[in-house]
Amino acid sequence: MSTVFTNPHTGRIRNGWRALGWGLLVAVALLPLGLITSLLGPYGRTMLVGQLVMIASVLFATRVSQMADRQPFAAVGLQLGRPWFLHLGAGILLGCAIMALGALALRSTGGFRWELRPDGNWRPLLTGFGLFLLVGISEELTFRGYLFQRFLEGLGPWGGQLVGGLLFAVVHWGNPGMTNPVQKVWATVNITLAGILLGLAYVRTRSLALPIGIHLGWNWFQGCVLGFAVSGTTDLTGPWGVVVDPRRSPWFHGGTFGLEASVFGTGACAVAIVLLYRWRGVSADPSTDAAPGGQP
Repeated sequence: MSTVFTNPHTGRIRNGWRALGWGLLVAVALLPLGLITSLLGPYGRTMLVGQLVMIASVLFATRVSQMADRQPFAAVGLQLGRPWFLHLGAGILLGCAIMALGALALRSTGGFRWELRPDGNWRPLLTGFGLFLLVGISEELTFRGYLFQRFLEGLGPWGGQLVGGLLFAVVHWGNPGMTNPVQKVWATVNITLAGILLGLAYVRTRSLALPIGIHLGWNWFQGCVLGFAVSGTTDLTGPWGVVVDPRRSPWFHGGTFGLEASVFGTGACAVAIVLLYRWRGVSADPSTDAAPGGQP
């Protein structure tokens, strides 16, 4: 077979083609599932159904791709067990801490104030946790699962994480709040950093548990607990909301996109990256410790 398609050193199909094949499989799975859910009317367009459909599609594509690679399905980072769930819990705490650090730093400058909502609805604190868990599973399977692992194998840990982080940010360009140029720039920078943080969490553990936990804690604490918009959406904010200082620029407080478009979000995420970088990490499978190009 041509070296355009295969690596002459390993004899395996090149990572780029494997990543493309995975993406096509996701699209193939999404088409019938999307048609089925569209028949449900408004119920089929809920966040819950959308996330479940995405998870099912990515799991299907990953399973087929892993079979083609002659790899066990769990090798993608789903080696469930006590260590996996401990990493999940640690990730939730870290995600919450990142948002708490950014919010406290911003609050100390008078950049925003909290305001109790008229309805005082506490339900999102519980329902939001469940929905953001699905978001974390969906997006981490998509962006730190099989596709990201092909980036790591083909480009090395630094190149793979940079490409993965940029892709993660670009996918968010369609979110509410991205029409403001200043918010878009800062949101892109911060979501890229978040993608690198989540990618590093995978590299350090060779598991999706820590990235899923960080993603869940980040979103849930930012929106349901602190009351900020989450990537421009306010559907799951808790009993209080955030009123930003209108005299400050959107890059300062994040504007309508949320704390993750704020310079304080940048600082908090950078601190987490440094801490995770300095952590030696553990591997769910010792044979996968060394990615091509060396550990970051």
